[in-house]
Amino acid sequence: MYNRLIEFKNGSTEIEPGLAESWEVSPDGKTYTFHLRKGVKWQGSKLFKPTRDFNADDVVFSFERQRDPNHP
Repeated sequence: MYNRLIEFKNGSTEIEPGLAESWEVSPDGKTYTFHLRKGVKWQGSKLFKPTRDFNADDVVFSFERQRDPNHP
């Protein structure tokens, strides 16, 4: 299961914070600025031991991965 920057409230179209605790949209609607929660930890497993907290690099990586048509 993956967390999102922002989410919809259950049964509603109202947006609420997720991994982003707040955000702004530029007047022209083209730029979004997300303020990420601090202290968010990655979930570990037998195969993965997290060594750092979630940060903006992870968000950029995720967006770039989604844009790449060669990535599954």
